[in-house]
Amino acid sequence: SDSLALVSIKTSSDDQLYGYIDMDGNEVLPPNYLEGSDFKNNYALVKSRDGTYQVIDKSGTVITTFPYKYVGNYNEGVFTFSESLGGLIGYVDIYGRVLIKPKFTSASPVNDGYMVVSTAPNYKGNYGVVTLSDHILYPFIYDDIRYVGDNRFALGIYRGNNVNTSFNSIYALGDNKGNTLTDFKFLDIQKFKNGLASAYNLENSFFIDLSGRIVRNLPVVKGTGSLELQCDIVYADIDYIPYYLNTKGDIIYKPNNRIKLNDEYTILKLKYKPNVDYLVYYPQINQSTPSTVIENINSKLRELCALKIVDRNEVLDYNLYGNFETLFFKKDLYIPEINTYYYPFGAAHGMTARSTPNINLKTGEFYSLSDLFDCTTRWIDEINKIIENMIETDPQYSYVYEDGFKGITSNQNFYVDEDNLYIYFAPYEIAPYVAGFVTFKIPFADIDSLLCKKGSFYNSFN
Repeated sequence: SDSLALVSIKTSSDDQLYGYIDMDGNEVLPPNYLEGSDFKNNYALVKSRDGTYQVIDKSGTVITTFPYKYVGNYNEGVFTFSESLGGLIGYVDIYGRVLIKPKFTSASPVNDGYMVVSTAPNYKGNYGVVTLSDHILYPFIYDDIRYVGDNRFALGIYRGNNVNTSFNSIYALGDNKGNTLTDFKFLDIQKFKNGLASAYNLENSFFIDLSGRIVRNLPVVKGTGSLELQCDIVYADIDYIPYYLNTKGDIIYKPNNRIKLNDEYTILKLKYKPNVDYLVYYPQINQSTPSTVIENINSKLRELCALKIVDRNEVLDYNLYGNFETLFFKKDLYIPEINTYYYPFGAAHGMTARSTPNINLKTGEFYSLSDLFDCTTRWIDEINKIIENMIETDPQYSYVYEDGFKGITSNQNFYVDEDNLYIYFAPYEIAPYVAGFVTFKIPFADIDSLLCKKGSFYNSFN
């Protein structure tokens, strides 16, 4: 920003040092800082090697040195600061003048002269809005507040009984005079642009004006997400599906929800959304000549895709999103990858459940791993040896827990392609969460003598 970019290098002691380069990649300020911010209006905030926070100009000249343990959130010439690490937060200007003494437990950057602050411990709500003169615009009673531009605020209160998170709030629109302009009826209000903002409720997404009224001469679409007016075209990202409409609401382009496998089989992408926080896209197979085999396959696919009955008006304390993609199709074998992400509101992260059913579209069989092998061989022992060797010799598996791999199980997760077997393990099963789904790719050429080449599974794709 301001024609200079923040860059970093790693030192011999594995620390990061920051500096600045110009738009041509030339070094302007060498990497000598422990921390650095983007330049805004010709100034940046840095932390020098002795641990002090400083304001510098583009030549590296120090404009202000702060005597505080923490300084951050530089915007509009103002910073947040604390006199002790983890202490209360106040506001100071670029020249070191204290604008508001430390008294907040959380404090946002300044935006158009407004700050969202809290006095509650541990980010437990009690948010309000103050100005640089320390005037309280909104009292500290809200569970979430977001500045959405054009002197407007999204004022949030909890929808349900989960009072530990702002992830499931319902919002009213407020102005810069402290007036609440609407009821609490929006599940999201995004940034205003040219007097319009995208918002949604339990059922629909739409544009609102600065008074919080729905703009009726622009599209109101079913589903939850965001809308953006681009000239005379509306870009919609609704229920994780991007598409384009004209201003009358007619669809200009939308991704195909049919995946043609061949002349006989087509995969339909269907949506199940019983609740605003519960959305699943699941596969159903369409056959040119319908059969009970396909009906049974579709029934089992629905079971695998978490199509749980959820009350429309229930306020969930979690969000669930499911989707799928086609991993492999050849001859009679179809393998979808079905992922379901479960996120409890307020958690550090959610968990993904994955299923990769290996399905024979002709017979309706859902194969187990054992179906691929000759039962007269010690195939389990051989697969275990191969995986153990990969863990010991391949650096990409260095994150696997020591003694974490105990061998494959009878219900082992797996899938195949034309030339390989893939064995995989869920997060935490044999490695940390950050490792994701640990997958071992085993070429069929390496286990050729173990395969049951006369079996239904092998012949479904060979």
